Amino acid sequence: KIHGDSIGNLFWMSMLFFPVFHTLLIGQMGVIFGMLPVCLGYAWLCGNKPLRAGLVWSVLLLKPQFAPVAAVICLSHALRGRYRCLAGLVLGSFIFGMINIFVLGPEVAARWLHCLRLAEKTYEFPSYLLVCLPGALLLAVPAGQRAIAKLPIYGLSAAVGLSALWQSSRLLGRACQQAHALALVLSSFATPLVVPHLLFYDLTCLVPAGFLIYARSAGRQSDKLSRVATLVWLAINLYMAVFFLIGPRWAPPLILTAVLLAAYLAVFAMLWREHAPAGTGTIHP
Repeated sequence: KIHGDSIGNLFWMSMLFFPVFHTLLIGQMGVIFGMLPVCLGYAWLCGNKPLRAGLVWSVLLLKPQFAPVAAVICLSHALRGRYRCLAGLVLGSFIFGMINIFVLGPEVAARWLHCLRLAEKTYEFPSYLLVCLPGALLLAVPAGQRAIAKLPIYGLSAAVGLSALWQSSRLLGRACQQAHALALVLSSFATPLVVPHLLFYDLTCLVPAGFLIYARSAGRQSDKLSRVATLVWLAINLYMAVFFLIGPRWAPPLILTAVLLAAYLAVFAMLWREHAPAGTGTIHP
């Protein structure tokens, strides 16, 4: 468990993670509708309340950039024959959808769903803010060839998502809090690689994983994870310093997405080599 002094230290450390600062600066709701449901659902999952975890994760419909974290963990439990978490997510999403229809009306609800299209909406934002792998790759392709490029690019993102699901299912082969922590870390690192519309301030999705890595880390595996997390933290902060202080033209998003992809592959390979499902890891929530 994380003690009170650690919580305070981690809170102030999170303010040094520039996507959090950026979110607060421009008034985005990623902390309330993204980070908070992820953390609360994780706490309930570790408290053996998977149905409640799934229900609270359905709130991520308001911030779908964070949804892969919940989806990977819920589906991983389902692949292991434990369906309550996924049932809670589906039930909560249904209830949330019905409330939207009855309160806002079907027309407004339909427009909201229309806004969740894949990459078409990403072209309306400055390119340096689009730091997700599929979006950055599509923007690097000439406009006339983007329709053709979508299939291989989305295929690459799907492959990353499926690899995270498969590895998380292995991690959850034993129902222990350590496996939940590692699955959340892995799915968090995968999120910027699979979401087709994720902007710089949405990288706050990495904060819960950072909490788990830095809170009570000890041992060889946790030291390796800490080094990867530190490199990602430095790369992301440097990226914002460049586009904020020097100029957007000096901040190509493909460089940052390449770092995020390398970090995910490093975490994936680390968990694969060290056979985390057998209980060899040392991260504790």
